[in-house]
Amino acid sequence: MGGIGLFKPHDSIKWIKVGPTETAEFTPNITTQPVYTNEFGDRRLLRNITTTKEGSVALNGLSAWTEWLYQALYVSKHKYLTQTAVPSDTLIVENVAVGDTVRLPGKKGTVTAVTDGATGVYVEDTHYTFHPSTGFIEFLAIPAGATEDVEVEYSLPAITETEKLIDYGIMETSGTRGEFMYIGLTTDGLGTPVEMHLFDVEFLPNGAASAGDTANVNTAGLTGSVYTTDKGYGTIRGLDKIVNA
Repeated sequence: MGGIGLFKPHDSIKWIKVGPTETAEFTPNITTQPVYTNEFGDRRLLRNITTTKEGSVALNGLSAWTEWLYQALYVSKHKYLTQTAVPSDTLIVENVAVGDTVRLPGKKGTVTAVTDGATGVYVEDTHYTFHPSTGFIEFLAIPAGATEDVEVEYSLPAITETEKLIDYGIMETSGTRGEFMYIGLTTDGLGTPVEMHLFDVEFLPNGAASAGDTANVNTAGLTGSVYTTDKGYGTIRGLDKIVNA
C-alpha cells in the first residue's frame, strides 16, 4: 500500500503535503514488567504488566524539497525574508586581485557598472562574472592601468510579502511539531486503505540530507516522536470496509 503524508502545525488549520516518501513506518515501543509466581516449586511467569507505551514514526526517502522539509531537516523556525528596494548604491572593494570573490549586500541584485572609480572599466565575463541568483561577483582579470580598488554600482529590487523568500536559522528549535496523517492508497483493489492520524508528533532529521549528488535523487529522512494527548496518541481508521480473508 502506498500513501500520502500530511503535516499540520499546531497553530494552523492548513495541512501541508509532505510529498513523495519511500516508506512511512510507525513503530510502537511497549515496555512490560514481568510478574512471576513460585507457587509450583519453581519460578514461572504469571503475567506482564505494561509500564510504558510510546511510539515513533519514520519518513524515509523524502524527495520533495518543500519549505516544510527544509524547516524540519534543519530544525528551524518558519520565517521569511523581505527586502526594501535600493535604486542605486555602491560597494567598495579594496585591493582587488584576480580570484577575489565578493557578494552584493542583498538579494536578486543587478550590477549596473564596475569601475576603479576613475578610468578603469571592468567588462563582465572578461574581468568579472556576476551570478544574479547568489549575488556573488568573481574577479577574473584586472584592466590595464586600473587602480587597486573597485567600485561596484548595483541596485536591489523590493521583495514583498508575495515574493518573500524562506529565511531559516539552522538548529534554532528542538524539532518540528504538529499533527501527522498518512492516508493509504491502493491500486487494482489490492488491499484496503486506512488512514493513520497521529495527534502530536515532533520530527527531527534521522541522518544526513544528501545534496550535490548529481547521479541520484537527493533524499532525506525524518523521525518523529509521538506524544500523547487528552485524545490519546492517534487513530487508525478504514477508508473502506475491511473484508476479512
